[in-house]
Amino acid sequence: MKWRRILPRARFSTAHVFTWSLWRLVRRWFGRSALVAAAVGVVWTAGEIYYRGFVDSTDSFGLTLVCHRWFERHFHMNRQGLRDDRDYLLERTPGRTRISFLGDSFTAGHGIANPEDRFANRIRRALAADCEVHVLAQNGVNSVQEVQGFAGLVGSGYKTDVLVLVYVLNDIGDLMPEWNAILDRIYSERMGEEPFLVRHSYFINMQYYRWKMMRDPDIRDYFSCVRNAYGEEAWQRQQQVLGALFDLCKEQHIKLLVVTFPFLHALGADYAYADVHRRLNAYWTALGVPHLDLLETYRAYPPATLVVGRCDAHPNRFAHELAAAAIGKFLLANVPPRQPPPPMDQTDQDRPAVRQTRSGAPDTALSPDRH
Repeated sequence: MKWRRILPRARFSTAHVFTWSLWRLVRRWFGRSALVAAAVGVVWTAGEIYYRGFVDSTDSFGLTLVCHRWFERHFHMNRQGLRDDRDYLLERTPGRTRISFLGDSFTAGHGIANPEDRFANRIRRALAADCEVHVLAQNGVNSVQEVQGFAGLVGSGYKTDVLVLVYVLNDIGDLMPEWNAILDRIYSERMGEEPFLVRHSYFINMQYYRWKMMRDPDIRDYFSCVRNAYGEEAWQRQQQVLGALFDLCKEQHIKLLVVTFPFLHALGADYAYADVHRRLNAYWTALGVPHLDLLETYRAYPPATLVVGRCDAHPNRFAHELAAAAIGKFLLANVPPRQPPPPMDQTDQDRPAVRQTRSGAPDTALSPDRH
């Protein structure tokens, strides 16, 4: 009969132990989960504060929220839709040589917060006494769009003395179907298929695109197809595009100069695009167009010292400074000084001087006689 008195106790003890063990397991699991959730929340909050409040940078493709905010802060357009703090007139300023830079994001200053740090603005300051400098540059354009855009300006009456085509090796991209397919896929996802948190969290957005830049072969190897393009049909078509610009400048009596930027992120002893530079130089030499290849300017510097950042292969301030020095010498060697106006005869001396108002309209009224 003794075992009958012990059995209820054993049953009670077994149930009690099981319940207590289950409670400890649940409490431990929830405790650890709460700890993990708290840690994730702290990291997320810290990352969100950091990327929203302190990071002000760009990426090569303009994909991240941080990059979009950078453009809102630092990319301001004039009335012509170009990045500059001054508007451009169609007619040249009398007595000054007009130099117009035609290019893409390298010229517009992608990643350069202060446009005064761009090579074109540095040259503008250096030549301010004798020249006026226009920056006809937009992000994302290629040679076809650049040539068509400049032809449209000329057709509207735009005048310039010197056109400097700032060429980047991927300017041939519009003539490469595989290149366009890569861009379409990258940006179509950016526009409509991002997860909710990627669209709204700066921290998640940055980590997501960093991951994609490492894992997505189209983004990681974006420049790899450029080298092959210069040996195929696309290069033949590109020569026709560049030839059209040459013909337009010749017809309009505009002196054409060309400056070529290398891929700064790929510089080194095994630079894969040296043959592309030689092909471009041979093309411009055959046309008799002065050509400055900045590959030699940058060759001695490590890529990390020349690019905007780890995720942005555009030239940084130091690279723009080096370019300004090299291009400035190039201009002085190839742009003759503007001839002074012929001396006025007695009749001309009796006429009131023509001044230029702030709006660009001629003002022939003499200040002392104005009412």
